[in-house]
Amino acid sequence: MNQVVKRGKIKKNNALALIRGIHMARPKKNGTYLNVCIESPIYERLAQFCEDAGQAKTVAVERALTAYLDDYDKKQALLRNLSLNTSKK
Repeated sequence: MNQVVKRGKIKKNNALALIRGIHMARPKKNGTYLNVCIESPIYERLAQFCEDAGQAKTVAVERALTAYLDDYDKKQALLRNLSLNTSKK
């Protein structure tokens, strides 16, 4: 990665750039923009979580959505298996 600072640590090869005040751009993400309107209390919790965890909102939302969707997929697979087992009896 071409980040100058990562979790408070300066990479050796970018230390000189940081000293000179040169900021290296992050690599472009292969992604799709998602624009949502969420309730203010949920946003405030997200913002506080991100501040406490030291991570960007994008990363937090991606991880939360991935965990939710993975859990959903597992539950659906269990329901399919139960349905198949019940119909065989």
